[in-house]
Amino acid sequence: MEKEKKKSKIIEKIASRMKRDKRFEMLVYAGIAAIALILYFSSLSSCDKAPEATPTYAESTESMLELRLIEMISGMAGVGEVNVMVRCESIQEHANSFSSIGETVFERVVGVIVSAEGAEHIGVRLAIENAVCTVLGIDAGCVDVFEYDNADNGG
Repeated sequence: MEKEKKKSKIIEKIASRMKRDKRFEMLVYAGIAAIALILYFSSLSSCDKAPEATPTYAESTESMLELRLIEMISGMAGVGEVNVMVRCESIQEHANSFSSIGETVFERVVGVIVSAEGAEHIGVRLAIENAVCTVLGIDAGCVDVFEYDNADNGG
């Protein structure tokens, strides 16, 4: 109780001095602003470093899907070299109850890009698009298939 009285007296002294001395008031506000900026930027730097250490759930899901799609598409007739990029969106569902609080994360594929040798032929392109849509359960509007350009790879 005594500590609270001391704290309130200190605050009252600071407030009364701020009312009398405008330079002191500006100094107090500048100090508060400096502390806020330090806290803000320190939280940004820690957030920036965290994803580098461990991949997010969406990134690991995307990588797994990309590898499986490359394996599947490479085995299709008329297809040679393949590159795939998958973009997922995380959907979090919070389940609150008296007994437990839980969180479930779902992944939803929002886009796929495929670059494949043989995709210059419309039949191969459509087969790749249909296979990706079927495997991932997504609409054809979410899938783009392009001809693989191996000019940069010495071919």
